[in-house]
Amino acid sequence: MEIEDELQEPEGTKSGYTKMVEWFKGIDIMAIFSLDNMLKNSAYLAFLFFLLLLYIGNTHELENTTRRIDAVKKEMKEYRWRYMSAKADLMFNCKMTEVAHAVVPLGLKTLDAPPQKITIAKGEY
Repeated sequence: MEIEDELQEPEGTKSGYTKMVEWFKGIDIMAIFSLDNMLKNSAYLAFLFFLLLLYIGNTHELENTTRRIDAVKKEMKEYRWRYMSAKADLMFNCKMTEVAHAVVPLGLKTLDAPPQKITIAKGEY
């Protein structure tokens, strides 16, 4: 008995938890979910259902968009890799020594002498 007396709170100093429990005890659940209340609030319930459908649809669209973005990022990385590889190959093949090796089968050779200037007199052409 002494412990129960110590646990009871004075009337004016009830904790928030105690007040909340008392508030929930005063609610009549059957009255809230009665047919009359459901019919009165049918427009509100339909609106909540519509919002729920929008929320679900929006979530699905967000997930699909995220998947598409990830796929495009992966594809862009692959294209960047191809671009960098092609650029490196082009830079290598544009070197003067590589060009000289490539045109040997065509019978072309590199010049040993410096280029000469060709002059044409005014009446010759």
